[in-house]
Amino acid sequence: MRGLLKNVERHAFYHGRNVFILADAFPNVQETTYGKTLSTPDRRKLRATVEKEAFIQRIMDEYEDGVINKMQFVRALSPKFLVT
Repeated sequence: MRGLLKNVERHAFYHGRNVFILADAFPNVQETTYGKTLSTPDRRKLRATVEKEAFIQRIMDEYEDGVINKMQFVRALSPKFLVT
């Protein structure tokens, strides 16, 4: 009986007119994914990530201290966010 019910639920999920079942399923998937994300151990950061974060922090400190102006700040950080 359990297998039959599971197949019926699966059929209803993929049926085009039952959009509400899909909408009800999304919060459950989101909760599961969020829980798994929080429970995974912290991974080591890549060297490139550490260097990028240090560079950004240095530029932000220079801007806050008045060493560089807003244009130099934007010019320095803009290339760091380009997709490569």
